[in-house]
Amino acid sequence: MAENGIIWVSYESLFYTEVFAQIDSFVAQNLNCIYLDENILWIGGDKGLFAIEGEGDSAKIIAPAHPALFEKKVWNIFADSSYVFICSEIGLIAKEKQTGKWLDINSFLPTQSQAVHCVSSDDKEVWIFQHSIATIIDKQTGNVNEIALPISIKRKAIMDKNNVFVASDKGLIHIERKGKNFRIISTTEGLPSTNTYDVIQKDGFLWIATDRGLVRFDWKNSVLF
Repeated sequence: MAENGIIWVSYESLFYTEVFAQIDSFVAQNLNCIYLDENILWIGGDKGLFAIEGEGDSAKIIAPAHPALFEKKVWNIFADSSYVFICSEIGLIAKEKQTGKWLDINSFLPTQSQAVHCVSSDDKEVWIFQHSIATIIDKQTGNVNEIALPISIKRKAIMDKNNVFVASDKGLIHIERKGKNFRIISTTEGLPSTNTYDVIQKDGFLWIATDRGLVRFDWKNSVLF
């Protein structure tokens, strides 16, 4: 990941950056996700949630960034215009950007004790993915809907106006937002592997990261590049 000329690398107990390599107070750990939101770098790992606020000599490390997540696994971090969402083994919490207040989202979920793998949202809905279910919260009305998904591990979710795409260990899940119908894009459609880790959408194409390489996919016409 590169932002403002800084390169961040995370894998197998290693965290490195030229700017913070000399800060002894940062505890190395297995890192699962990083997310840069405005002037705060959020870092999630096997031992909780950390944050680095500011830049250069004035940078401040907040560890842990939330006490409930101390020594808890954090798998995914996502932010929209209003909230920063933290997905962890104890569920979902969110920080309201305007007030800085932390919110417990687990009360909205059908399985409140179940880990949250990933989340995505826009100005209308929040989609929350757990072990075998997706929960959709309407931001305007507060109404909650659910979709049963026969897939256990979900790693990354993105959405556009009409669709939601989720990288999982069984392929890429494509969900229609209006009808809530879904299909699984896998090796049958040409993916090199069903084990997908990440997905982004750009210029009408899906870029899908698998354990056998990166592919570009025209999902409307089922054409793989």
